[in-house]
Amino acid sequence: MIVAPESMTPQEIGDYYDQLDLAYRLLWGCHLHHGYWTRQTRSVDAAVTRLIDLTTDWLRIRKTDRLLDIGCGYGATGRYLNHRFSCHVTGITVSRHQFDLGRDSREAGGVQLRFGDYLNWIFPKPSFDGVLALESFSHFANKKWFFQKVSTELKPGARLVMTDLVVTPTGADRCRKWLLQPLCQTARIPSLAMATELHRWAQRAGLKTIITEDLTPHVRRTWSHLFLRSLRHIPSGFFKARESLPVGSRELAVGLNAIRLWLAYRMGAVEYRLHVYEKNDPPL
Repeated sequence: MIVAPESMTPQEIGDYYDQLDLAYRLLWGCHLHHGYWTRQTRSVDAAVTRLIDLTTDWLRIRKTDRLLDIGCGYGATGRYLNHRFSCHVTGITVSRHQFDLGRDSREAGGVQLRFGDYLNWIFPKPSFDGVLALESFSHFANKKWFFQKVSTELKPGARLVMTDLVVTPTGADRCRKWLLQPLCQTARIPSLAMATELHRWAQRAGLKTIITEDLTPHVRRTWSHLFLRSLRHIPSGFFKARESLPVGSRELAVGLNAIRLWLAYRMGAVEYRLHVYEKNDPPL
């Protein structure tokens, strides 16, 4: 596991996304996760939608299902799933700006957003027919408790679907100090785990592994897109003087993190993996 040089609280992680809120929406849009790229992909919207479809197909969603989206951002993924399946989605985020914008959306029918730290939020047990965590798991400091809590809130036979960065053994040895730890600190990631650690924590929480798949070749193009877009917007006067950071500094922050992650992918220090876990049926 790679641990950030300094500890961080959920509030600090939320503040980070609040500060970069305008930049992310300007550079990327309402979906705050990677895109899945193929030779036929021609737009960011198509890439991010493809990733949602690819991952949520594993949830086997039905019309009556109640889903939980951990780290829901503006609720865009929840609204997409509600429109596609007519399911009910509860989303939770630590970003006040994301919560306010998502809650005010006119397309919020069937989607309820919550503001706060998921690990401190109390849901009835069990509540959900599926749990989705697109790139939010790495922001949790207590990763073991994450699996324990999700397991208690999943119905028997229901699934947890995650996508996130994992550290490779090679990356942990070669790139820990000069690349991965700075990436964790600047991107407000308390720690990055290895895939084997995730599977061990999931098993101890009563979740069995259905599949794990390396999606890195299809998603790393996301960061070259973000970097190039950030370069185009740095000299613009988009941000007003009253904002807390100087003009262009948000885009620069996103661009620097894009470079770090692009290097981490290219050097094989990290992988972007899909993980699907299923709640074990109770003993007869």
